[in-house]
Amino acid sequence: MDLLPLGFILIILINFKLFSKIKSNISVLLIILIYYFRMIILPFVFAYTNYSCLTVNLEYIKYIPNATLLMIYEFLMVMLFCNLFFRNESSKENNQKIEYNKKKRNIILQKKMFGVLSFLLIIVLIAFLKYPQFKSYFRFIFTSDITKVNMQNVNRSIMKNTIPSVIYWGILFIIDILQTLLPIAIIKKINQLKISDKFKFLFSLVFVAIICSICTPETARSFIIALTILIILFKLYPRQRKMLFSVILFILIPGAFYGLFLKVGISSAMNEISKTLQAYFSGVSNVATSFLMPNSLNIKVFSNDILNCIPFIRYFFNTKVGSTNLFNNVLFNTSDAHSQIIPMIGQARYYFEFVLAPIIPIIVVKLALEFEKKYKTSTDFYDKYLYLLMTIYCSVAPVLYNFTIFVSFLLQIYIPCKLVIYASKMKLKSNNSMFNENNNVSILNQNIKT
Repeated sequence: MDLLPLGFILIILINFKLFSKIKSNISVLLIILIYYFRMIILPFVFAYTNYSCLTVNLEYIKYIPNATLLMIYEFLMVMLFCNLFFRNESSKENNQKIEYNKKKRNIILQKKMFGVLSFLLIIVLIAFLKYPQFKSYFRFIFTSDITKVNMQNVNRSIMKNTIPSVIYWGILFIIDILQTLLPIAIIKKINQLKISDKFKFLFSLVFVAIICSICTPETARSFIIALTILIILFKLYPRQRKMLFSVILFILIPGAFYGLFLKVGISSAMNEISKTLQAYFSGVSNVATSFLMPNSLNIKVFSNDILNCIPFIRYFFNTKVGSTNLFNNVLFNTSDAHSQIIPMIGQARYYFEFVLAPIIPIIVVKLALEFEKKYKTSTDFYDKYLYLLMTIYCSVAPVLYNFTIFVSFLLQIYIPCKLVIYASKMKLKSNNSMFNENNNVSILNQNIKT
């Protein structure tokens, strides 16, 4: 485990040229930061707390050297791929300039987008009136009472069992779309108000704070959406950057830690923080635990994981044994647990063995770089937001998520949201609002490199 920080430093030195891309490529910045946290910060916290983690099966300890080598190998392959990607793209980037064609296809009308989202919102509100149990799907992120948190989990199980499956999964599917698109639609509406930019910015920040504080079971998704919107605000209101940095530095980051301390209590905070970080950031203990999984059902488990990625279809196969089930079995020494996700690199090793394990993280990183290219060249406000969201998600996915969750996000969030945006563009004609839309997009594009 002590090799993780050393491995990170050596790999960074080998790929030092990538630092020149950080200023203009948020994907590179996030990839390096997320692996820095995993390979530098986590080992320190893990050792400081006397190796406190969620793993009950202590046999994982003998696989820590294997997990350490696998994590270093993964990061090396990811960095080498990034270098190769930018080497192939450098000639194109040097000559490429964003130009606006006066005859380009029509931009989304704000009213059209709100119409589509309002229709989906009405469906959700009707479902909430018919089935009040849906309210347990949401929670306040800084809830300090553990009893309330556990009660919410129980209520979610009751909700799933008491609401008809078609309605339950259909409404959750719509909620995911609204959680992704409605915030940016409101941010854009605020931007169109006839007030000073300072007040627009402040109203937008308040809304972002609401997004962070009220979330679904996918807590990390709320923060990714909030981060995406903060970057959009950074581009829309360049004169308010100092205020934005102050909010992030003195409010959001301390607020997140304060919320964690409230949940776990001051006395046990460090131990609980270690357990949480090992789980959320695929620490060495969780990767080592994945080596305990049996290797006799690779193909069958892989097919079950694929089926579990597909929206609606996966609900017919949710009783099939997947890699997450096997991981939880060895993590807690019981077949009843299913709360933790298998790390992406551990899952990839289970599928393809050690040598080919980095192939899945590399594919995800490639998508991050490709989505960022689309973000930079897109001339549509909502498309830019969605591409930026996918850039951030793909950049952190190799550490925060696994293959199953990642593909599920593509099929359940990205593609449906892309279809909603496409639907809002249909049969639109050019009008005066195009001028305002182009102004928003111009501001975003002009500030991409700042």
